[in-house]
Amino acid sequence: MAPGQHWLEVVALAGSALVEDAGRGHRSSGVPGSGVSDRFAHAAATALVGGDPRDAVLEVVGALTLLVTRPALLVVA
Repeated sequence: MAPGQHWLEVVALAGSALVEDAGRGHRSSGVPGSGVSDRFAHAAATALVGGDPRDAVLEVVGALTLLVTRPALLVVA
């Protein structure tokens, strides 16, 4: 897909939505860990769409409305 051609758009959001991946552990360097807040839901969602366990997801706290402009497989976990 060419730059600027979006197929998924958040058109309304009540709360917060972050793009998160599995994260990285940096505890030995003093930097706190990162990544999704619900690791089980992340693993389940990426597995259900046939993705890599390290793939990013849209992590939502609240509610959102999406506009999808081409066929897509979406999972809510």
